[in-house]
Amino acid sequence: MPADMPVNEVIENLEELGIHPKECRVLINRKTGQPMPIFSVFLEKNEDNRNIYNLKELCFMKIVVETMRGKIGPAQCYRCQGFFHGSRFCTRNPKCVKCGKPHLTKDCTKTKNEEPTCCHCQGNHPANFLGCPQNPLNRPPPPPKVNFWEERARIKKEMQEAAKNKTTPPAPPTSQQNNQTEETSSSHPPQTSSSTYQSQTKFVPRQVQMMPSKPPTRTQETPSSSRNVPLNRTEATKPRENPEDDPPSLLDTLSQINDPEVQEMIAIVEKFIKISKSNKPTAYKAMELFSLLKIKI
Repeated sequence: MPADMPVNEVIENLEELGIHPKECRVLINRKTGQPMPIFSVFLEKNEDNRNIYNLKELCFMKIVVETMRGKIGPAQCYRCQGFFHGSRFCTRNPKCVKCGKPHLTKDCTKTKNEEPTCCHCQGNHPANFLGCPQNPLNRPPPPPKVNFWEERARIKKEMQEAAKNKTTPPAPPTSQQNNQTEETSSSHPPQTSSSTYQSQTKFVPRQVQMMPSKPPTRTQETPSSSRNVPLNRTEATKPRENPEDDPPSLLDTLSQINDPEVQEMIAIVEKFIKISKSNKPTAYKAMELFSLLKIKI
């Protein structure tokens, strides 16, 4: 419709057709400040007002009804071509939207036939092109924020599970595994006996075996004597054939305390007790024990 069409006349014609507008006004061109042949009508959402999209004529003139188009993308300044602010209060240096040079767009002498130059990426398009790689719409999304305390708790939980898996003993063999080992032992008795013995003794830690001393032989008591007295004095003073069978004396045991290997083991035991009584978490205690025993994880 013409720009000089009275707004009241438009509202009256819409009321006659059963459409009740809240407000009606003419759109103004921002550059020239002159009214345009476009009218904006504000309506309530109901069934009667939806019939406005079916109108083809109004005030004896052909019209086209369209919904108001929303602006796509972030706000862009007309002065510096920057984003997320307007040109009304912009104090930055001006940049042309067509050539990208430091002057206002209205002062640019570039014609429509010449290719534009973007001031953001130096591409062959104007600075307000939505497909510009520097436009915030085309930038990759920022990485998700990670909560420090949640990440710390997750790492601590993983360390505890790893330490638990290292310290838990292997599960006992099931009945099927026992049956399979019995079958293999029955089919190959000599080979499996040696292999099973090697497998059993392979992972057993080194132990110091003390040879038990032979119990002294007691002589039968006779009715005439109440004490065990040797029959021959030479037998009591006779030296033993195997002195290695004798148990070590207390003095020999105490004399070995100053041995470097014994002192090293005592120091390891003291460190073990110190780590066990510390107030650290179990996972950290386990890691310190592994490093103390030189166990690779």
